[in-house]
Order: sequence, then structure tokens, then C-alpha cells
Amino acid sequence: MKPFQFHIGSIPVQVHPLFLLTAALLGAGGSTQLVPLVVWIVVVFVGVLLHELGHALAGRAFGLDPEIDLLAFGGLTSWRGGGKSAIGTAKRVAISVAGPFTGIAIGGAVWIYQRSLQDSGQVPSSLVWLLLTDIWFVNFFWGAVNLLPILPLDGGNVLFAVAQKVTRGNGERPARMISLVVAGAIALYSLSRGSIFNAVFAGLFALQNFQALRALGARD
Repeated sequence: MKPFQFHIGSIPVQVHPLFLLTAALLGAGGSTQLVPLVVWIVVVFVGVLLHELGHALAGRAFGLDPEIDLLAFGGLTSWRGGGKSAIGTAKRVAISVAGPFTGIAIGGAVWIYQRSLQDSGQVPSSLVWLLLTDIWFVNFFWGAVNLLPILPLDGGNVLFAVAQKVTRGNGERPARMISLVVAGAIALYSLSRGSIFNAVFAGLFALQNFQALRALGARD
């Protein structure tokens, strides 16, 4: 199936079918009812899109030409015509954190609103509360996870940009090593807590960085 395409202003967006399928599979693990599943898929779609718009608008502020793809396991903001290599470390860091900070701000605002409802004794419908909880989780929690220093997460991209600056262009190896150690530690901790999904998720990041390190070694 071809990606669904649209524009937000002049920013092209492609939504690949596997993105919606993955969102549905993640949501199906929490509920077998149709309405909560649809709510979850919509929240994931909007949340990831806003995350990527954070990257895109930050990049545009620095003269880049962004495009957004929503893929199987998240989103990707890339730059038409290249150009990112020409900007400095501080701007790269700003672009990387703009996405997760957007989500954290949205999720934080929703959390404050939920607390205000509880404090005032107002009881919204179960569907509205589910919607608010999903928005908090997708935006705040996923945004915070994205700040972990693990490539290819946004925190890993910050780590890589700083490592490149410190080592004068030789930062991939230390960035990959730190990513491997952090992801591996999270995988082991998750296993010890019986959280299989988190362990597998972190383990995949650890494996990806291990393979990247082996490829670097083969090129040396």
C-alpha cells in the first residue's frame, strides 16, 4: 500500500500503512474494545505528528527544508536538499530536543488539567478520561523516553552531536558505546522487573548499536 500524503503548510507528510498498523497492535494490547482502540490510534497519530513538527519547525527556523514520514515504529523528520551538516552543534541539539520537548509540554499541560479536575471534584466521562490519559502517556512519557542517550532516539542524537564536537568528528564510536551500555542496562533492569516488552524494546536498541560498532570496527 502506498503512503497517505498531505501537507501542513509547506511541510510534506507521509503516513505509511505500517505506522497505523503498529499503533493498532500497541493499542490492542491494552484493550479489546473498538472505541478505546480508535482513541488510542488517533492520539498516537496526532502525538507523533506533533513531535515531528517540533523537529521540523525548529529546523525551518535554522533555514532547513523539512519533510515528515510516519513509519512503523515512530516518525522521521528529514531535510530536503540536505543542509543539516552545515549547521552547528547547538542548532543540531535544539532540533533534536524540540520534538520531545513539544510532547512533554503537551503531556504536562494535560496532566495539570487532569489534576485540576480531580481537585475540583469534577468527574468527566470514562471516555474523556481515557482520552486525556492516552494524550499524557503518548506525549509526556514517550517524549521523556526519547531523551534517553540512546541512538537513534533524540537523546542519542544529542549525544552524537556533542561527541562529534568534542572529538572533532570522531564521535560515532563513543556515542554508540554509551548507547549500547544504557540500552543494555535498561533491558536487564526491565527483565528483572518482569517487563518483557520494555526489555525487548531496549534490547533491540542495544543490538542495533552493537551491530553499528561492529561495522565501525570492520571499516578500521
